Amino acid sequence: MEGDALAGGAYNPFQHPLVFVLDDYLAGKPSADGGRQGAYANHSSVEESFVSNQEHQIALQVVQQRRKLPPVLNDKALFTRAATYGDRADQSYHAPSNRIGVHYSPASMAAAGMLFEEFPQDPQAPRTKAGTSPKALGEVCSSYSSNRPISPNHTGPLSPPAAAGRPVRPNHAQSRASTTTLMSQSASLHQQLMQQHAGDQLTQQQQHQGQPWQAGSPMAADEAAIVDALLRYHYYAEMGIDPRQVAPFREEWVGNALSMVPNEPPPNVSQAFFDDFISNSLDEVRSDYTKAMQKAIVDYVIASPLERQRLGLEGLEPLLVPRNLGRGPLGPSLGLSSHQRVVQRQLPKDWHEHVMLAREDIAWTLQTLSPNALELSRLWHECGYASARLLDVATVDLLERLPVKADWFRGYQQSATEQVKGQLWSHWLPKCLDVFRRLPPVPINGDTDAYFRAVATLQSNQLRGLVSNTLQDYLAFFRQHKAVHPLDPQQDQQLWSCLPVFEMDLTATIQGRVGFEPSVQDAQVAVLSVVEAAVYAALGLPKISPASISNSTLSAPPAVTNAAALASNPTVISGTALNENFVQNTVKELLAILEANQAAPLELAALFEPYLYLLQLNPELYAYSFAEGAGGKDAPDLTKFGAEIERLQQAAQAVRLLCTESVRTGLYLVQCRKFKDQLIAAAEAAVHDLLDVVCTAARESNLKVFDQYQVMTAEVGKPANSGEEVLALKKLISKCNIDNEKLKEEIAVNKSRDDFLLRFRFPVPDDDFDFARKAYEWPKRFSDVLREAGTKAASEHRQFEGALKARRREFDKRIEQYAAEVAAVEGRADIVKREVVASEVTELQAKLQAAVQEAEEINIQEKMFGWGTTKYGHVSSLLSTLEPYVTLWTTMNDFYNHYAAWMNGPFWKLNPEQVEAESSEAYRKLFKLTKTFGGGTTGEAKQQPLAVAEEGRAKITAFQGYIPLINAVCNQGLRERHWAAIAEVVGFEIKQDEVTSLKRLLDNEIMEHLERVTELSDSASREFSIEKALDKMSADWEGLAFELGTWKNTGTHILKGGPVEEAQMLLDDHVVKSQAMAASPFSKPFEERLVPWEKKLRTFQEMLEEWLTCQGKWLYLEPIFSADEIMKQIPREGTAFRTMDATWRRIMAQVHEQPLMMAVADIPELLDQLKECNRQLDVVEKGLNDFLETKKMAFPRFYFLSNDELLEILSEAKDPLAVQPFVKKCFEAVKELVFEQNGEISGMVSLEGEKITFVERVNPATTGAVESWLLEVEGAIKRTMHSITREALTAYPKTARTTWILQWPGQLVLNGSQVFWTREVTDAIQSGGSKGLSSYAHKCSQELAKLVGLVRGSLTNLERATCGALVVIDVHARDVTSSMAADGVEDVRDFKWESQLRYYWEHHEAPPSGVKAQETIMVRMINAEALYGYEYLGNSGRLVITPLTDRCYRTLMGAIHMNLGGAPAGPAGVHAALAALAGTGLLSLLGE
Repeated sequence: MEGDALAGGAYNPFQHPLVFVLDDYLAGKPSADGGRQGAYANHSSVEESFVSNQEHQIALQVVQQRRKLPPVLNDKALFTRAATYGDRADQSYHAPSNRIGVHYSPASMAAAGMLFEEFPQDPQAPRTKAGTSPKALGEVCSSYSSNRPISPNHTGPLSPPAAAGRPVRPNHAQSRASTTTLMSQSASLHQQLMQQHAGDQLTQQQQHQGQPWQAGSPMAADEAAIVDALLRYHYYAEMGIDPRQVAPFREEWVGNALSMVPNEPPPNVSQAFFDDFISNSLDEVRSDYTKAMQKAIVDYVIASPLERQRLGLEGLEPLLVPRNLGRGPLGPSLGLSSHQRVVQRQLPKDWHEHVMLAREDIAWTLQTLSPNALELSRLWHECGYASARLLDVATVDLLERLPVKADWFRGYQQSATEQVKGQLWSHWLPKCLDVFRRLPPVPINGDTDAYFRAVATLQSNQLRGLVSNTLQDYLAFFRQHKAVHPLDPQQDQQLWSCLPVFEMDLTATIQGRVGFEPSVQDAQVAVLSVVEAAVYAALGLPKISPASISNSTLSAPPAVTNAAALASNPTVISGTALNENFVQNTVKELLAILEANQAAPLELAALFEPYLYLLQLNPELYAYSFAEGAGGKDAPDLTKFGAEIERLQQAAQAVRLLCTESVRTGLYLVQCRKFKDQLIAAAEAAVHDLLDVVCTAARESNLKVFDQYQVMTAEVGKPANSGEEVLALKKLISKCNIDNEKLKEEIAVNKSRDDFLLRFRFPVPDDDFDFARKAYEWPKRFSDVLREAGTKAASEHRQFEGALKARRREFDKRIEQYAAEVAAVEGRADIVKREVVASEVTELQAKLQAAVQEAEEINIQEKMFGWGTTKYGHVSSLLSTLEPYVTLWTTMNDFYNHYAAWMNGPFWKLNPEQVEAESSEAYRKLFKLTKTFGGGTTGEAKQQPLAVAEEGRAKITAFQGYIPLINAVCNQGLRERHWAAIAEVVGFEIKQDEVTSLKRLLDNEIMEHLERVTELSDSASREFSIEKALDKMSADWEGLAFELGTWKNTGTHILKGGPVEEAQMLLDDHVVKSQAMAASPFSKPFEERLVPWEKKLRTFQEMLEEWLTCQGKWLYLEPIFSADEIMKQIPREGTAFRTMDATWRRIMAQVHEQPLMMAVADIPELLDQLKECNRQLDVVEKGLNDFLETKKMAFPRFYFLSNDELLEILSEAKDPLAVQPFVKKCFEAVKELVFEQNGEISGMVSLEGEKITFVERVNPATTGAVESWLLEVEGAIKRTMHSITREALTAYPKTARTTWILQWPGQLVLNGSQVFWTREVTDAIQSGGSKGLSSYAHKCSQELAKLVGLVRGSLTNLERATCGALVVIDVHARDVTSSMAADGVEDVRDFKWESQLRYYWEHHEAPPSGVKAQETIMVRMINAEALYGYEYLGNSGRLVITPLTDRCYRTLMGAIHMNLGGAPAGPAGVHAALAALAGTGLLSLLGE
């Protein structure tokens, strides 16, 4: 290319025109003569050589040659913009001909030009498919470039590229030194290549031996071509590649590099220098990356012969090395034959044509040349989505926080996922749509659907790559955490290269085991759940379609949240599904890592198990319970206490040394400090409370000692006020001496307790020290107190002995005086002075009674001092002698005083009962005294007191004759009409005033008319009783009113129960009394009052009964007919109720205004209104009952509900959830139905908590009536149970039985087990008879043993219930099998086998579940058979199966076979049989 310029001299590579171009470019100056002179100034030796060897004309040609830049690398090939660097793992990977190297090749431009011939710039121009001949490509020009032809075969003129199109390097501040370096490198490389070329061309050298390398020779020309090509090559590597075409540098590479650099600088290195060094190194890495990528692109481009020809790099062909044999196109020499292997290789003639055809076909079918696809790829990379991750495991925010709690990790990852998801929805999708708005889509072959499918595939690959990269990084993050073995609790053996992820606290579980908070299961859930969230995040993004482009809007996120549905939704971009292998493998490996890392935490937890008892201790209760067994809390055994305290302290110390505060176990960092502190605190608390028991015992004992000394000191120091007190003081002093010795022993014990507390360093309160000090000082003080008390007691004893002697002498004198006074009383007989005599004898009696008591006191003191007792019996004798005289004179005095008042006072004020009682009592006493004074048993009469007694008795007898008269005239029932009648009888008027006395009536000879007066008084008494009864009844009703209460939100009132019940009781009593009074002959004076009263009471009683009946029915029906649903279904009854309701409200309004019951009873026509209301309510009730009966007939399970419950359901028919409280009554074993957010019913939950998901959902909204969708629920239950039964029976042979049991509902586990038991027993009989049965019985025992082992393991409550019920069934099955084997059963028709309850899975035309003809469970027993009804029975327990149970089986199966029912009843055994029936499903059959 530079032949003219190089003629006449040896070739100098430093004179190549590209040297100056590079020099100008790197210096940032234009390539003019001035620039050349600057270059010459820096390289004077080159200039001098050039001027001396070249003529001016040649210099001008060189200048022109300098102006010619090498052809620009083609960067406009559309289908190569989306091409990758050949990573086969990349989802956008293309064949080698479509990778980035072809992006700059002429062939790519030819293909693009050919396509643009079909699709011109004008979108309205006609489109025709281009020819497939490679020759046609020579005439095609790219619309994206100048007039330069695209085809390499084109020989037309080339337009020089615009200067503005020259690419700019990233760092355009490079110095001119780079040019010098480049030239020196080129010269050095030139020498090496010449030596290498000389070695490879040994034969040619031998032919030219002795001939120097001179200009114009073949070797010189070859050397010039190579050097020219090398300079061009370095030019392209330095300036020919636009940095924008280089794949962006990934910042995660920086993170990976920095992760291997320590966070802190080495010793003796400053932080500033360290930071600058890191920053400069990273800049150098980025720069080297850009240069390396530019060189790699050039290397790939020049691998094409066509490109080498176009770019003028044919001189490099001798140096090219096959890519599979060296480091690159310009790698080191591979031997003498390398040049020949490269240059002399032969390709098929049609190879290029085939490549072009394949490229065209790819362009037409895969839409690879779409500018939109290139823009989408560029958008994906430039916006950072290629390096984005849905889960963050590499940022500083996370790494600096590690380890973290599982919930925080989960929330953080969810936030990261939502952030990327939000970017996809808010940024990426709109940007993608904007691409199509800016570049209208032009399908390559006119197939719009294929075009948008290709776009969706590109976006799908991008999203799948996002998920794949996320899961790979996420998995790599956890892979670095290897499982720990063995555990290092002291953290002094194992070193860690990475931080733990999760932090857990040791804690105690409710079950009393060592656990973690959060648990390892929580960590598993956190790790695995975010994987699912990440997969979900890339699903559901809408596809770009012509409609979305025209509307400039994307469809809203789909409502479906199921991953499988989203992945298969045709309107959204297909993404990664959860069931894909790499997702499942990722989850499995994560689970394996997590499970492997569980071992060390569990091993650490096991270290604390022996000390868990400390947490179960209630320190206070434990201390007191231990004290009870160690001497009691008041007298603790210090030896036992010491041993227990040392044991607890040793346990606390062992916990301290068990492990470090935090233990690293691989993935988990277990925080043990709080748990250790908890255990230690529990032990220390127990120790403290044990010591506190000792301290409390010492304190209370010291207090007791102190108090006893104080009490004894106070008692012995009290002065004696009597002889008794002196003697008691002496005894106390003796007792205190004994108590003092006991207290000294108690003090010694307390001192040992103090030493015990000091031994264990228990902080004794200061108050306890004060009490102890004071108690310890008392023994010495108390000895002095006792000596002083003894001296004082002896002195007082002598004083009280002398006082007792003086008291005896004085008492004897008084007794002699009392005897004389008693003798004087016996001679008194003057009745006139009865009052004086009565006072004297009463006083004397009191003196004698006091003397008797004093005599007893003297005798007590004599005994106390040890003297003989003095006899004072005559004192009691004097008191007995005086007693009759006291009675005589007091009785006489009292009667005479009453007699005067009775006879002379107003007669109407007398109380007949009191007069009669007092006169009778006085007569009785005097009659008894006449016998006493008349001689009685002694035979000696005392005339004077006898005369007084006889005279008083005679006066009383005379007065008692007036008692009937007093009763007659002092009657309170006498009214004016009675007094008028009495006046007619006696002949004078009797006035009730202060003057008329009994004596005056007697003086008027009223006693002559006593009989008639008595009759009139009796009649008045009877009339008075009727009057009082009427008044009392009226008084009972006064103020009695109805109490009304507002009824809910109805706006009216109802009667409350209290006053109504009281009124009912009064009515019952008063009506009977009124009837009795009306029948009395003495009721005539009250007839006008009594008859209306009786009628009013009867009317009110009937009214109240009607009222309460009406209110009860109204309360029952009002909420029912308040519901619009009920009114719509029974309008006639609703209208009748509305009419009655208006009457009811009017009545209650009247009562509310006037609530008094007697006033309400007077309301006119109230009773008739209430009767009419009840008649209307009867009509309503009948219609309502008929309506309910139709509902029950539609859904017979409504018969299990009361009418009230059914009406509550019907009144809330629009709310299906209103049925929830009554589900367990309609479906016996169902606790509740599972309602989804959209209102559909998706399953049911049993009473035991077992959840069953329906195979088909029930939508109450579409069904309408509640009885209709409940029927659908019933059918769904049966179909679900049938479907699950089929699945369970299918899985039984494929799964271990112990595993199968835990995978299916309990009811179907029992049924499925019975089906296979029947099948296997039948096979055993048919194959081996009784021997086969014996062998199968052994297998049953083995299965039973496995089941028992399963029960003993860790199971949930539901699983344990299932296994427990199955154990009962399996035991019975084993016993039956063993029994038939022992009985020699050889035929399946043997009665012993046919009499068993057998389950078969057989085809049936009409299964009870309502599905099409298919297999179902058939139950047989003897000659009876029945279809299994699939009624859900829950997962309840089972009782043992007895012979009585088998009898129930046979009886009920026979009944079912004959379409009859059964109701077993009997003793306790029958109840057990019924419980066993539930396990067999016979109750389900009976339900059918």
